Amino acid sequence: MANQEQLESFIGNCFRSVWALEVLQYLVANPSAKFTADELITALRISDAVVSQSVDNLSAAGLAVVDSEGRVALHENNADQAGLVAAAIDFYQKSPDK
Repeated sequence: MANQEQLESFIGNCFRSVWALEVLQYLVANPSAKFTADELITALRISDAVVSQSVDNLSAAGLAVVDSEGRVALHENNADQAGLVAAAIDFYQKSPDK
């Protein structure tokens, strides 16, 4: 389990907006699925621009991958990163205004 300092650093470095965390949360809930931008827009009720920015952000952070057809999926790296992702989602669910 990540300590508070590690968690805050991870969140600060990986998420430029709360929407990126929303997209990540959706990917984590569907770990073996790949989604088109339209599917994410429909599922999360967010705009194309928000999806595009969030996916770019998550890809740059190594948390999501985009295949050659433009479908987005969770990128599961290692246990440490998975623990930070789970902690960030848990923190967000408990304190969405932080």
